[in-house]
Amino acid sequence: SSILYSQSGLPGVLPAAIQPAYWLTNARLGIQTSDGKYGLAVFANNLFNKYYTTYGSSSAASGNIFTEGNPRIVGAEITVKY
Repeated sequence: SSILYSQSGLPGVLPAAIQPAYWLTNARLGIQTSDGKYGLAVFANNLFNKYYTTYGSSSAASGNIFTEGNPRIVGAEITVKY
């Protein structure tokens, strides 16, 4: 399947701004003390580093324009409640 963002500005001349359907996988793993005062977590967004676009447009003046989605983002979080 594919997702159509916008019809081409010149049908038959410029291709439509389309992409296949996609899935993104995010993960988070954390621990905290029994009183909830301290915590530590690691996370990954777009775990499999899937390329995707979040916006697409097609016009005779500019051609196809795409906005890319975020690549894999990995991080850690430390929480202290006082």
